[in-house]
Amino acid sequence: MKFPQKARRAVGKTLYAISREKHAGIPIDQIDQALRAAGFKLTQEDGEDYEGIFCGREGSATIRIADLAGELVTNSLLALQWYKLTTKLEINCYMS
Repeated sequence: MKFPQKARRAVGKTLYAISREKHAGIPIDQIDQALRAAGFKLTQEDGEDYEGIFCGREGSATIRIADLAGELVTNSLLALQWYKLTTKLEINCYMS
């Protein structure tokens, strides 16, 4: 299934707002809520809800997306990067 352009725009606006703030931790719940509001979710390759551990002062991850029924999106991933400043994390996340 393909990620619709209208949903991509709505999610992209929220991800942009998340990326502009500094965070105490990686806001994966906020990111997942933005996707769920558009009818999608973060997922693992088997279609189950995403579970993961993010560690290190800096790093990156790409996470699969599926609709709420578990069908994987074929044309988009969530790209996530983080860098720890003195006390807060700088987050960059977007839909590829």
